Amino acid sequence: LYRRSDLAMRDAVRALPGGTYRYEMTTDGLERPFVFKIALTIEGDEIDIDYAGTSPQQARGINVVYAYTFAMTA
Repeated sequence: LYRRSDLAMRDAVRALPGGTYRYEMTTDGLERPFVFKIALTIEGDEIDIDYAGTSPQQARGINVVYAYTFAMTA
């Protein structure tokens, strides 16, 4: 099941146009707005995701742990 799912997803990704796609969103913050940046790079059957430029970790309990970041990215 996992192998078939992986192959099906890779086929779907391979059908997308290659390149880098960027998106940026600003939301209300605490002392200042939060900035979320993402760059998706599609190459062959793989997607690389980069969050460089996103606002840094906050000193309050509003950060997202890696497991949620991974799940939402996937």
